[in-house]
Amino acid sequence: LAPSASWASNAVFDDLVRRHSWPEAIEMTARTPAPSRDDKLRKRHRLAVLETALAMTLEQQQPLEALDHAVVALRTQSDFVPAALIAGRIEANRGETRRALSILRKAWRQTHHPDIATLYASSKPGASAVERFKRVRELIETPPADRSSAIVFARAAIDAYEWSMARNALAAYAAKDPTHAMALLMAEIEDGQIADYAKAREWLARA
Repeated sequence: LAPSASWASNAVFDDLVRRHSWPEAIEMTARTPAPSRDDKLRKRHRLAVLETALAMTLEQQQPLEALDHAVVALRTQSDFVPAALIAGRIEANRGETRRALSILRKAWRQTHHPDIATLYASSKPGASAVERFKRVRELIETPPADRSSAIVFARAAIDAYEWSMARNALAAYAAKDPTHAMALLMAEIEDGQIADYAKAREWLARA
């Protein structure tokens, strides 16, 4: 009755979200005024989240409709990873590999999110480990510019038995402060490349 009363609007919105009433929540958010720049940014982010939530509920049963909502989310916030993953997954599943790769490349350039690179590598059903590694190399420069990229690159290289490339990708990061994932990958490399079981056990202990 009084949309300008923020406490009431928030209560209604929270109730819609709790009931997963995504279309109504989207409609309500779209009608909400956003006077300042920060308000506009928050509104755009909220719309991207809601459109993605709706896409998630539709993905299995109505993939084309889900794709439409994921695309709307990306138009609203181009770097929103969950929306890019849904859109890329649906396009890949329907055989539109080029479209899937285009969506994922754009998202990768903005976010460097590891899930984007992983989906990019496996976007062609039935691809071999060598083919997946080739796709990862299309996205990630060597040496990788950040930890997440290094982990994705090394995982794909190990799967393709490119031990030296996997080791080189992790070298700079593993030498300083390796994460749990890096330590596990290094254990695989030591075991697979030169069968150094002592070093592999050492990396497992560090993990």
